[in-house]
Amino acid sequence: INAEYMGKKTVTKTEDLPRVAAEAAPSGGEGGEAHATTSASEATLRTHKLIEAAVARMEKHPKLKKFGRPHHTSEPEHITDTESEFVVSCLKHTFLNRIIFEFSVNNNLENVVLEAVSVKMDAGIEGLEEKLSVPIKSLAHGETASAYAVFDKEENTFPTGAMGNVLCFTMKEVDKDTGEPEEDGTEDEYQLEEVVLNVCDFMEGVEVTNFQKDWDDLGELDQHAETFTLGHIKTLQEAADEIVGFLGMECHGTSKTVPAKAKSHTVLLVGRLGTDPVSTLLVKAKVFYSTENVVTLEFLIRGGDEDVRAFLAQELVS
Repeated sequence: INAEYMGKKTVTKTEDLPRVAAEAAPSGGEGGEAHATTSASEATLRTHKLIEAAVARMEKHPKLKKFGRPHHTSEPEHITDTESEFVVSCLKHTFLNRIIFEFSVNNNLENVVLEAVSVKMDAGIEGLEEKLSVPIKSLAHGETASAYAVFDKEENTFPTGAMGNVLCFTMKEVDKDTGEPEEDGTEDEYQLEEVVLNVCDFMEGVEVTNFQKDWDDLGELDQHAETFTLGHIKTLQEAADEIVGFLGMECHGTSKTVPAKAKSHTVLLVGRLGTDPVSTLLVKAKVFYSTENVVTLEFLIRGGDEDVRAFLAQELVS
C-alpha cells in the first residue's frame, strides 16, 4: 500500500476503532466481545460528534463561512505529544477546490498567554497554494482554540504527500498579582509533526443497501481492473485493513473481516470522491495468496470516470 500512508499512521481511522476497542477490552468470553462492541460504538459516536462540532464552528466563522460545508472532514490526529507544552491536533476539511487545515491548540503553559497563534505550513505538495491564514488572537493557560490554514487546489485533483508545520506565537507572561499579561512579549516557534494528505482525505464513505445490484448497474464498461503483489504484507487481514484505511471508503456488511484460515477474501467498499460532479465509486478488493504464498490484490473499481478509477488504483500501490 502507498508508502506515504504506511509511514504515517498516528491517527486512528473510524474503520479501525472496533479493532482498537477489541484490543483494549478484557479478553475472554461473550462479555469481552460485548464490551469491545460497545466501546467501538461509543468511540465512533464521539468522533462523529467532534467532527460535526468542528464543521459547525467553521461554518459560523466570519472568515470561513463563505466556503460552505466541506465534502469530507478527516478524524483529528495529534501532531504533538499529548503531554507537551502545547497540545496540537489537526483536522483536514476538503472541498472541491480547496483544503482547510484546522489546528486545535491547547496551551499547557501556566502563567503564560499566547497571542497571534498560527501554523506555518511547508506547502511542498504540487497543486496546493496557500491563500489564507486565520490565527488565534489569544490563548490563555488551559484554553483550546483553532487556527486555520486555507489552501486552494484545482478542481478534480487530489494532492497527496507530507507537509511540515511550525507553531508560531507571541508568548506573554501573566502578572500573578493583576492576572493580566505583560505588554511586551517574545515571538517564538514550536516544531510540530508532519501532516500527511492521503486519498482517504478526499473520500466520504457511504452505505448502500444492495451492493451487488449497484455493482451490476454500473457495468463492466465503467470498470478498471488491476492486480498487484503486496510483498510487504504478510496476512490477508492486514491487507484488508490497509486497503480500507487508505481508501477511506465504507466497508459493506462484514466484508472487512477475513474468515480464519481463508485463502482468499473479497472486501466490498463504497465511497464518494470529491469531484464535480461527485463520483460514487464501488470497489471489489480480492486479497489472496499466490502460488508462491505471497499476498496479492485483485482490485476492481467501478463508477466515476476512467481517470478517477486509474488514479485510485495507482495511488493504492505507488
